Amino acid sequence: MSQRQDTHHPVMDTAQQSVGGNRSIDNLAKDFRFLRDQAVKGVFLQGSGFSPDGDMIEMRAYLGARLMWNPDLDPDQLRREFFEAYYGKAALVMDEYRREIRQAFLDHNAHFVLGTKEPRHYAAVITNEMLARWYSLLDRAGSLAEDDVKRRHVRKARLTLVYTEGTLEQDPARKRELLERFVREAGELNIQRTSFGTGLQRFARKNISP
Repeated sequence: MSQRQDTHHPVMDTAQQSVGGNRSIDNLAKDFRFLRDQAVKGVFLQGSGFSPDGDMIEMRAYLGARLMWNPDLDPDQLRREFFEAYYGKAALVMDEYRREIRQAFLDHNAHFVLGTKEPRHYAAVITNEMLARWYSLLDRAGSLAEDDVKRRHVRKARLTLVYTEGTLEQDPARKRELLERFVREAGELNIQRTSFGTGLQRFARKNISP
């Protein structure tokens, strides 16, 4: 390690509401190794701590925590470790779901950008055929999950897909149906916020026309 002392503390954000390929997570190990080699002494890594929602936010937190302790760990092995513990018998299907979404964004060289208007940003990437395929994978995962806890974890992942489809939908009636479903199922999962400063009921008032 370099002897140069560096007091900078970079800020790294892994928050993401819609499905988005988890591309920021892919580079964490490489980024942490680079920062270590520059003798950086600390990193502020944040995600969706204000809300239990987000695209596989638990996996992001796990990988971030493990890699901050040791950036030389293998991210793929950490993912497998997490999926087996978090999704149980549904782990392989859930990882297939994650990889397919990631590949869709890689194929379009698309990135999730915090603050973008998600429907416009995602419309070029996500097709109806993709949505149908991803829902099918989540159906399989739900049938494989061996207990209520694992099934709840799969339901949370599915909720992110419902949110994504709802924000992309152009037909007003269908959009309302999807967002009402999102709010209802989020409530059943005891998710109280959809983003920083936005409670579930406020989201419903803002996004679901009367």
